[in-house]
Amino acid sequence: MLALHGLREHDGRGPAVKVVMCPRCRSVNPATSLFCSQCGFALKLEAAYKAEESAKALVEMAEEVDALKMALKERDETIRDLRREIDGLKSLAMRTLSGGGQR
Repeated sequence: MLALHGLREHDGRGPAVKVVMCPRCRSVNPATSLFCSQCGFALKLEAAYKAEESAKALVEMAEEVDALKMALKERDETIRDLRREIDGLKSLAMRTLSGGGQR
């Protein structure tokens, strides 16, 4: 366990524990780690690429969500306008049918 964290040299008994040191925070991580367990820095190039792709995908999704919100807002405004117009037409129809719309 001490060797895993770089606190003691491997004594030759059993398999050596492979570790990788984080270039950002200098924490010792298992060699199989893709990201540093302390600071989250990508320890392997493929992990950095994957993280960048994921970040781009999240930005694209956020932009799509914003566009959908705007479309919903415009739709709601259109619905309100149509309801006002329908209410006006109902009033006109009621006045016309009751004889109040003609002279």
